[in-house]
Amino acid sequence: RLREQHPGAVKKVADAKSLRSEIQNRLQAIGDLAVRRAYSTESVQQFFNYVRGRDWQPLGILADFVEVDTKYESVVEDLLRPELQYIVVKDREQAAAVLSIVREVTKGRLECLVLNGDVPLPSPEVIDGATPLFNVMRFDERVKHVANYFRDAYLVNTVAEAWDLAARYPDYRFVASTGEVVRGHVIGWGEREALGPLSLKREIRDLDRKIDSATRDLSACEADATRLEGLLKESEALRARLVSEVQEIEKTILVTDHRVSTLTADLSHAQQRTARVAGAVTGRIENCLHADFH
Repeated sequence: RLREQHPGAVKKVADAKSLRSEIQNRLQAIGDLAVRRAYSTESVQQFFNYVRGRDWQPLGILADFVEVDTKYESVVEDLLRPELQYIVVKDREQAAAVLSIVREVTKGRLECLVLNGDVPLPSPEVIDGATPLFNVMRFDERVKHVANYFRDAYLVNTVAEAWDLAARYPDYRFVASTGEVVRGHVIGWGEREALGPLSLKREIRDLDRKIDSATRDLSACEADATRLEGLLKESEALRARLVSEVQEIEKTILVTDHRVSTLTADLSHAQQRTARVAGAVTGRIENCLHADFH
């Protein structure tokens, strides 16, 4: 049975290694995209390419400090595409340094968000049938004040609902689940990116969990295969020892059989000699008795 189980265990190890390698490759590819900010505007990419590896770098972009319910990721990425690429810095001096690099080196245009966790966040107005965008987003405490910049955004199910609410609340933006944005009498829509910063972050987290799970599974499979291999080796050693012992026993039996055969033959010869001697003795006794009688 061990011979049947061991190949299966070895195959499980190979499959587990293949799965972990596949996850690692995907994680590496996604990680490279994150490092290169491949989802960002050209200006943001050029800026990070310039500062990468230097003594000072900003804290990241706003997307690094925000999480969104998976259901709304793509909608939020489309609606807040410019805001999610704000360069996050500690203070005004760092913001000035960023803008200086853009002005003198990388060119283009970008915005900086200065940390300020002390700004209070007023609750958004309650609108029946609409969910404040703020409610589906989770902010790092240091950047939560940025939510004030899109307190006017609400999520709705359909474009019809967006038009209806926009007519009643012309100062607010209403975003349909299909991506249309309605404000007053203006409606807009844009093609969704295949991989935005929020979905990329989520995939990295998912891949991290998967690779942890795959590593644990691989370790378990390797341990099981090692255990079975050890048992198989012990079984083979025991089998070899038993075969050797059986062979020795068979040799002993053969020697014993030969000895018994020899002793049997000797006994037969002895019995024959005894019979002859007894016959001879008996004959002489009878001869002597016969002679004395006469």
